[in-house]
Amino acid sequence: MKKLLLLITLAVLLPFTSCKKDKKESVDKLTFTLENLTTLIGKSADYIKQASPGTFEEDASDDEFLFFTYSGVSALGEIAMGYQITSSKCDDIAALSDEESLAAVDYLINMAEDEFGTATDYMLSYYDDFDELQEELFDNADDLWLFIDDYSLVEDDVDGIIAVYEVGDLAVIVGALWISGYFWPIVEISEAGKKSAASFKENARVWVERKQAIRR
Repeated sequence: MKKLLLLITLAVLLPFTSCKKDKKESVDKLTFTLENLTTLIGKSADYIKQASPGTFEEDASDDEFLFFTYSGVSALGEIAMGYQITSSKCDDIAALSDEESLAAVDYLINMAEDEFGTATDYMLSYYDDFDELQEELFDNADDLWLFIDDYSLVEDDVDGIIAVYEVGDLAVIVGALWISGYFWPIVEISEAGKKSAASFKENARVWVERKQAIRR
């Protein structure tokens, strides 16, 4: 059930698109790193089918969306990866871990820090002791996690965590959001001009509504 929800949620995260058949290329399968995933932006569907980490989920894929599952990182559980294909090229990638924990988010942010350096933005929204929603901005990941530790925040306290990394002309957003009752550690990769930390967080509710509409 969780695997199905992973795939459905990814379908909601990626907007409506279209694609054409591409010429076959012989490429090597990539290992799972965020830097490797960024290289798949702009690639064809056939290229991604060969290069993406994980197992291609053909029954859940079509000309507009490609889905893969990957379980090679124990700290992240099962990861569902979705590739949006527009005009025969990938222009958006989303990866969701089913490991509903702050530790999984920490793992992803550490991966991003190791591969890309310091993020341009770190944002935390959480509920305080009076159940009021608060938002904090941080200069670095260490300060973010120190704050979470100091206030003894757990997953149920957190509304969202977002770290934005600029990688050339791409934006890599790493964090976690509550979507449809689940705490999802998330990575999204797209052209920098199309995404921001604010829009990523605001659109979460829209994604949930669309997913729920699909399930009805």
